[in-house]
Amino acid sequence: MKIKSRKFSVPNIVSYLLIGILVLDCFSLYYKIVGYKIFQIACIGIVLCLILFDLLQGKRISKSAIYFITYYIIVYTILLFISDYAYLGFITGCMIPIILFTVLLSMNNNINYSVTILSIFSDVISVISCISLFFYLTGSIYKIIEPTTLYSSSKIGWADYDYRSYLDIYFEGQNTFFFGQTILRNIGIFLEAPVFAYVIITALYIEMFMRRQIRKKRIIILIAAVLSTYSTVGIALCVILIVLFVFKKTRNKNVLILLAPIFIIIALYIVISVVGDKVAVGNDSGTARIDDFVACFKCFFDNPIGGVGHNQVRAIDPYRAASRQNGTAGMSAGIPFVLANGGIVYGSIYILPLVIALYRLSKKTLNIEQIGFITLQFILLTEIVVEYTLLGQFFLVMSWLWALDYNNRADVQYI
Repeated sequence: MKIKSRKFSVPNIVSYLLIGILVLDCFSLYYKIVGYKIFQIACIGIVLCLILFDLLQGKRISKSAIYFITYYIIVYTILLFISDYAYLGFITGCMIPIILFTVLLSMNNNINYSVTILSIFSDVISVISCISLFFYLTGSIYKIIEPTTLYSSSKIGWADYDYRSYLDIYFEGQNTFFFGQTILRNIGIFLEAPVFAYVIITALYIEMFMRRQIRKKRIIILIAAVLSTYSTVGIALCVILIVLFVFKKTRNKNVLILLAPIFIIIALYIVISVVGDKVAVGNDSGTARIDDFVACFKCFFDNPIGGVGHNQVRAIDPYRAASRQNGTAGMSAGIPFVLANGGIVYGSIYILPLVIALYRLSKKTLNIEQIGFITLQFILLTEIVVEYTLLGQFFLVMSWLWALDYNNRADVQYI
């Protein structure tokens, strides 16, 4: 599956706007400054316009989409009886967007439109990464440029540190302890570095494995951006993607056999070193993540069927370490938190796409790039708390439709 160049049209321009809204909703500073409800309303309005445009062209929803929507409604109905899911916030923030995303993607020949959307997403994230690197180096690191605005922690209401803005197109504020040094992280326009790493890694995968022509400069920019976030997950996945990319491009089997163990050893050393450093030095994000994973699974095992209710962070507190049972701790686990919230019933929404995709891989009925994307999203949604964002749910729906659509083959021509 490869991305080819596309023609600009009204639907494509509107699709750029949609991706922009999805990215801004994904815990950007604007999510707090402007308010997430504006992004939800704008997203639903744009998707409805695109669906209406498709209906006027005579397009129809696919069988795969009908299967998924039916399953999703059944899951929600079950949760209404066995768990705490009778929330308007869940309906407007999760259920309605997921159903609308499913209709939109399925009406546009699923794969072709999905790949076009991924290309647009990569364009947007590449621009954000380029801008962030400029201000990170000239402002945050070398202090050549001064911040223009200060957003206090009380105004943003996310963490205990203030955010400094550079023309409101780049923000700084989050530090990390990395190999014995306190370092300012590149957070781009986002509230924290792991979220920035999430969108960069997704874009990096698209550029490395889903384009007909490799854009080397863009790949370099994305790699530099994810390294500057100092995100453990981001750096680890970046190294893995680079290794896979080198293997993909190496045509000489003898060279590949020689390089494979070397690259694997180097990759493992880097990943283990980065992860080990975060844990060994008592890094707050590292220890909090481990504690949240353990707490979420403990909560899940106590409530395995329906969980404790949608987005119930405080219900996880009794399972946390004593030092974090203060009623103020956030959440740094993705899919484990979903399992704690909705048990295996709602957790199946996030797990089944990977299971189905791996089954289809064994039957050789699914494109390898699709498998890679679905697997990557599962890993990212497990490690980074974006599982309930519009963007996370958009990619979740894409994974479902790819996994269910048995008409997809590797020889499909893409836009």
